Amino acid sequence: MDFELSEEQLRIQETIRKFGKREIAPTEAQYDRENRFPIEIYRKLGKLGMLGGVLPPEYGGAGMDYMTFTIMLEELGYFTLIIPALVGFMNTAAGRALVLYGTEDQKQKFLPALCRGEIIATFAVTEPQGGTDVSTMTTRCHRDGDHYVINGSKTWISFVPFADFIVTFARSTQIDSPKNYCAFIVDRNTPGLRFNVLSDKLSERAGEASEIFFDDCRVPKENLIGKEGEGLRIALGGLDENRLCFAARSVGALRWCLDECVRYTQERVVFGKPIGTYQLIQSKITEMATNVECGKALIYKLAWLKDRQNTTRLTKESSMTKLFTTNALMKGALEAVQIFGAYGCTNDNRVARLFRDAKMMQIAEGTNEIHTVLIAEYILGYRTK
Repeated sequence: MDFELSEEQLRIQETIRKFGKREIAPTEAQYDRENRFPIEIYRKLGKLGMLGGVLPPEYGGAGMDYMTFTIMLEELGYFTLIIPALVGFMNTAAGRALVLYGTEDQKQKFLPALCRGEIIATFAVTEPQGGTDVSTMTTRCHRDGDHYVINGSKTWISFVPFADFIVTFARSTQIDSPKNYCAFIVDRNTPGLRFNVLSDKLSERAGEASEIFFDDCRVPKENLIGKEGEGLRIALGGLDENRLCFAARSVGALRWCLDECVRYTQERVVFGKPIGTYQLIQSKITEMATNVECGKALIYKLAWLKDRQNTTRLTKESSMTKLFTTNALMKGALEAVQIFGAYGCTNDNRVARLFRDAKMMQIAEGTNEIHTVLIAEYILGYRTK
């Protein structure tokens, strides 16, 4: 595997670095305080042509390979975890569902506007009784003439307050089969759809996570994605790719953590010497730096595999990558707080905000405990697909 970046990849990397310094870094704390997603900054990314990612050019996408997309998300993650979360969603969840399973009318209607940042979609799977086991969903639907009627609820769904539509899932009460899941596009103005923002969260405050309620929510039959019974496949299909997104932005955030700790330990003087000269501090820096390199190797390898096996699920590899990088970020953020001391315990310092957000990275997109189990089952031969 060649680790040398192409001229195009270097150009995108540099573009994001300049954009992050100019647009994201000065306002990142403000959006966290206000519990508000930086939609204005996100739309500026759209004007740069960076939102289309891996989506096909014929539908307005950038047509990137996964390696380039990963590099872009890593650079965004250096400045904020929340903006690349939505970029990832648009490409690997909502966008991917439409590209692979949507009708031509659905693709033409939604994808170009998504890629330009003119409209926003979110992806609603998790329910109050559980999120990791998607097959236990209790949201139900049934066909009624030219509409489907949906009843149920989802929770911890990011970006809902400003989303123009929701890609969501329900089990049909009219299909007598274990494969009775359906996928839908639900417009935010659909009667019977309502949401409640979950405020004052520990992590990802700018993500505006919400509960969603479907009360006899009538969705036109034209908004069914794929066929009846394909919903579970659509829901699970983007998980490997979105875990790559999680891992890439975790590596970017850990790089920032390392850079900030290196700067501080060279400036902070205790007992007449910079604290970076003390071995206990050096051990923390060494582990952080090593984890950055290991994390980069994992995300680049997974992206390399995706580019060569685009139709093959890489669940074991994506679980390994997500598990290692998010654990490394949590450890790095914890050590950063310790290095900064009292200064690391105030929300005016990004070290504290990153410490809070790092915890969610271990929980969302499959808890790290379930990834540990998945990896072991693959290695032991208990799971083959």
